[in-house]
Amino acid sequence: MTVTTNALGIATGSMTFPTAGPVSLTATVTAAGTSQSTVVSAVVLCNGVPVPGAAVTFNGGGAAPVTATTNALGIATGSMTFPTAGPVSLTATVTAAGTTCSCTNVVSLPVPITVGVGGPAVSLQALPSCWWGHWEHQLADPSHGQSYPVTATLKAQLTPAAAGVTVNFLIAGQPVGSAVTDASGIATLTTDLNLLQVQSGAFTATATVGGTTLQSTGTLLPCRPQ
Repeated sequence: MTVTTNALGIATGSMTFPTAGPVSLTATVTAAGTSQSTVVSAVVLCNGVPVPGAAVTFNGGGAAPVTATTNALGIATGSMTFPTAGPVSLTATVTAAGTTCSCTNVVSLPVPITVGVGGPAVSLQALPSCWWGHWEHQLADPSHGQSYPVTATLKAQLTPAAAGVTVNFLIAGQPVGSAVTDASGIATLTTDLNLLQVQSGAFTATATVGGTTLQSTGTLLPCRPQ
């Protein structure tokens, strides 16, 4: 069976075995080149003075050449899409007219850059969540001595959707539990809260994806159990 990794590098599949018991599996990976749109820029000067309106062509790294025009500060900026991530070398070819330093096809020395890994940006969104219980009775009669349960369901969604990512939930900066995202990228935590946590009216969800920490804050309002 062959499956493809998603934006988070996770490949998920289902296999049916003929018998129950321990088995041994191997995973063989074939990774294609990764494209990344990268911003490149160059400065064109004439005797130390910026040259506006000069045409600059960026070339190299296996990407299609891109031509940009310098602005009032002599800076030309373009975007190049490279076939693979990693180090590449670029040159900038300049043609300038109408200045004291008019030139045609002047080529810069090779400039090394590093191309990053492509793919859509990953985000975490805290979804509207709610609690249910009878904490108001406890506030009205604190001498009663009875503790009323307050339960909350906290949710957060990872985009692009990916299963198996751990999401930590906090209220007022204190951890209240964690949950793992499902196939839709949604992590759901059902947990008991104290009165101060309920009254905060908000919660925070955090997750670490690819070494990057994602964070989002959502509302926590009263509701009724489904």
